[in-house]
Amino acid sequence: MNQTVNSIGEPIDPEHVLCIQRSGKHVVVQFGGEVIADSHNTLVLKEATYPEIYYFPEDDVRTEFLQPTSASSHCPYKGDASYWSIHTDQKELIDAAWSYRRPLRECPELKDHIAFYTEKMDRFVVE
Repeated sequence: MNQTVNSIGEPIDPEHVLCIQRSGKHVVVQFGGEVIADSHNTLVLKEATYPEIYYFPEDDVRTEFLQPTSASSHCPYKGDASYWSIHTDQKELIDAAWSYRRPLRECPELKDHIAFYTEKMDRFVVE
């Protein structure tokens, strides 16, 4: 029996649908009294049965509020994720954002984009 694998030879479920496209929407992230990200150029990831995730171009993220953490995770569909904490004068949140610095060949568009845990932000507005 042939098994479906990703570009680095890991087994994947061929029924696991993953779609990345331009959102065409204005998306804003607020946390700790600051606008952390504001973009008209987000990507939206639709993956299997998970909620949609918006990925912001790094240029549209106020990275002065982000600090890298030692956390990481691996997805056989996207690659290895690195995490950031958000620190403002009002509050902080550990491992609040992530990105795929070197995504798998199957998801090159995620490079140089950052996503946030929407439910942990003070406001996450999609217009």
